[in-house]
Amino acid sequence: MQMTKIQINRPYLIGFYELFAILAGAIVLLLAYLNQLGFPLPCNDEARFYLPALWWAEHQSLQPANINAPQGIFWVPDGFTLFIGSALALFGHSIEVARYTCEVTVALGVCLFALAFRKLSDSWLIGCLSTLLLVTPPLIFAANMVRMEALIFTVLAICLLLHLHSYRVAAATLLFGSMLIHPILAPTAFAYFAINFALYFYAKKMPVIRTLDWFLFMVVGLAFIVELIHIFQHWDLFKQHMNYQLERKRGVAVYIRFLRPQGGIFLLCLLVVARFIYLDSLAKNLSINNHFLTVAIIGLSLIFTAVLGYEMSYNFFSVTVGPTIIFCIVAQKLALEQTSTSNIKHQRCDIRLI
Repeated sequence: MQMTKIQINRPYLIGFYELFAILAGAIVLLLAYLNQLGFPLPCNDEARFYLPALWWAEHQSLQPANINAPQGIFWVPDGFTLFIGSALALFGHSIEVARYTCEVTVALGVCLFALAFRKLSDSWLIGCLSTLLLVTPPLIFAANMVRMEALIFTVLAICLLLHLHSYRVAAATLLFGSMLIHPILAPTAFAYFAINFALYFYAKKMPVIRTLDWFLFMVVGLAFIVELIHIFQHWDLFKQHMNYQLERKRGVAVYIRFLRPQGGIFLLCLLVVARFIYLDSLAKNLSINNHFLTVAIIGLSLIFTAVLGYEMSYNFFSVTVGPTIIFCIVAQKLALEQTSTSNIKHQRCDIRLI
């Protein structure tokens, strides 16, 4: 009888919401796999990232002669090449393996985002709705492209979880470290650092730095040093590639980029967030423990950078990921307001009864 009592009182290792998060990731993986070579079709843009990774898998070299770059490529960092190249070396040299690696990466990111949404909103309902909003065609499109968006998506989910578990130094470090994969999160990293610096400075406190913070800081710092040495060894070529990227990005005026629907999404999210920040400032609720401001900055900066970047593959961030983050924090705020209003009404009723 004692054995039965112990078994009954033992808490479950995996609850309903954790199962939901795993199921959401599995559904995304299945949808992506069923459309692996058809949505989208393999294209030249994808080949520019797949072929250097294939060269790394075959020759352990970052100077891919198969795309006529015997001195290396510097219009994108080497992080994604090493990531996909390692997968190709382990599981086979094919576009299917490369795409499957991105699919698994995005599926893992969906699971992590689901857990982050639950932690952020403190509501399984808001967490579920936010996770379901991620499961869109742009998500499947990004999962099936051999491009950096898949890995950046999962890195962003990890950063959000680190932040919500009070590993802010680790979250900031990883955001800056993502620049070794792709610079799209660079504005988010600087914005996250700036807002946290301001909050801690205003509170006259210092962030708690733990073992994980130090570990990530040293790993990312070492990786940056290696990448910078590689760049300085090929400085002239680096400048040529960067000039090419800048000229390509200047082809469309900035205001035109924000006249698209993605620009409208950014403006709407900005107005909604500004309303709640204004109310929090009136209530003097802008503190370190208030996640709304920090997470809102992450979502807004992500949408802003994606709209400004004006790439079709960036729509994944401006249409799906960024707005979903904003939806989660706004829904949490509205739920808190509703609860507060209900409590006030109940208190008034109690006073009248007395």
